Amino acid sequence: MKLTRSIITTVIITLSAFTALFYTASCNNSCAHLTCFNGGSCSSGFCTCPYGYTGNSCEIPNTSNIQYYNHTFTPITLTVNNVAYTIPPHQIKGFTGKYGDSLKGNAFTNGTYGETITWDTVFNTFPINGTQLVNFDANPNYFYLFVTNDSASALLREIDVDKGSSTERDIILPAPYLGYQSQVAMGYFFATSASNVYIKSAANDGQWVFSGSTLPLPNTLDQSIQVTTH
Repeated sequence: MKLTRSIITTVIITLSAFTALFYTASCNNSCAHLTCFNGGSCSSGFCTCPYGYTGNSCEIPNTSNIQYYNHTFTPITLTVNNVAYTIPPHQIKGFTGKYGDSLKGNAFTNGTYGETITWDTVFNTFPINGTQLVNFDANPNYFYLFVTNDSASALLREIDVDKGSSTERDIILPAPYLGYQSQVAMGYFFATSASNVYIKSAANDGQWVFSGSTLPLPNTLDQSIQVTTH
């Protein structure tokens, strides 16, 4: 009887010791059942994720946004990662991507008659979270020209911009030319302290019906000016 009790007691002590040892080992190895992906590390049964990933196992990539805002008066052709997109004037083209990924390329814009403005290098990396806004502006080296005909008796045929300079542009409007209360958006032109516009009527090619020897150019990134003839 005493032997039986002794055996039972020994078994109980052995089981208790084994249970305690197993429990301790399990507690010390609480990450054994957990795999942390994408460079994550486990501590006390939980994954600590690197920037750009979330989830119980760091399996979910964080996404963020890049938005390109066209501040100009003309459509912008934006090429990123070898794909071309068009951004209308004063509108936004947005992209969603994983933190650390990037958009690379270039952009340009031009009007019907003016110069072409280019952004040779576009390189933007998606942030950890939120939205990165990238502005496309026409810098102060250019102005955007609108011409409005307020003359009820004249059709406007020819427009010279920066006449007499090395950047002069002589533009012949297509028939039926520019009629009364009509407007033409010319495009971007180089801005100088001597920038000017000369306009000729279709009825009298020998005379200029309007001459602005010096334009009152605005000093903003989105420079525009409207010339009104009478």
